[in-house]
Amino acid sequence: MSEAALPPLYQGWITQVLGEAPPVEHRATCLDCVQCAPDRPPEVAFNAATKCCTYVPHLPNFLVGRLLGDADSRLAYGQETLRVRLRRGVGVNPLGLLIHPEESAAYERIVKSEGFGRSAELRCPHYIEEGGLCGIWLHRNAICSTWYCRHDAGDRGFRFWHAVETLLRAVETELSRAAALRVRFGPKALALNAEERAKALESLDNGDFGGWVSDIENYYITCAEWARCLSWPAVVALAPEVIEPLVAAVQQTHYQLKVPAVLMDENAIFGPARIIELGSDRWVTGYHRHAAVKLTGAQFDLLMAFRMGTVRSLFEQAHAAGVSITPPMVERLRLEDVLVQPEADIDIDEPEEDEDETG
Repeated sequence: MSEAALPPLYQGWITQVLGEAPPVEHRATCLDCVQCAPDRPPEVAFNAATKCCTYVPHLPNFLVGRLLGDADSRLAYGQETLRVRLRRGVGVNPLGLLIHPEESAAYERIVKSEGFGRSAELRCPHYIEEGGLCGIWLHRNAICSTWYCRHDAGDRGFRFWHAVETLLRAVETELSRAAALRVRFGPKALALNAEERAKALESLDNGDFGGWVSDIENYYITCAEWARCLSWPAVVALAPEVIEPLVAAVQQTHYQLKVPAVLMDENAIFGPARIIELGSDRWVTGYHRHAAVKLTGAQFDLLMAFRMGTVRSLFEQAHAAGVSITPPMVERLRLEDVLVQPEADIDIDEPEEDEDETG
């Protein structure tokens, strides 16, 4: 596993967007999955045999090529599993390795049944059983690169990574199209008018590899080599009307991420936004179901009784009741969007099902 937040290609792009490397999420521990810890409630705990990898990833052509052409020995397993997908022929397309409708339906089914992270029905084909690692980690796609079960900065971190995901998915679409046009049709692709380009893209979407059909691996590698020559400004120039607003959104959410959360102002007014109770323990969650925070029964009851008030009054009530409520705990609840300020909609919810955020 790399210590960088993103795979090398995407790390370079987003570093240029931000002017600095994107933040690493220390609370999402992939090597030692926090969602598989013994204290996690069964309602949200992940299966140690799947972790969060219950998803078949779409891989754009240039990532397929980067993986196939990478000489790093750590990628041997991922390369072999990728070739298995290519030999199966399911979803093999000039634009990349696409998701079969049956796989999409299976994913929707496990999410609705709250099987995400637990059902082995759709475990990623690139998952390495020994150690629970990712076989294509250095060339994983936008969704796999930006999804976290929890965030150091809570909701602000979630919003930042969602913006990065949206940007990278748009880039994957535009760059895979440009690479396919250039490799499939040659230099003349640059001179196609709008109507000709639309027809060419339609043929690619329908699976037309042309003369590459007998050498699909090298087709993908050539897509990767062409894409590797593009600078980030050249990537943006592929579709500036699409990409530039998404770049701005990433920069804005990064700014919000870097601005410290509201300081511990004892006069700030807060109230619970959402309470989920799981089993005999008490867990509260706000923006993200998998980031649920565990409380004691007394802490949970005090929070429910608190309803709305200042941080000072919350501490006073806790002290009077002999319940341990600490500033770091309150700050965590604020970051997780459990305690919110009055300008937000305040509701006390009964336990309900959440749809997973992945893909």
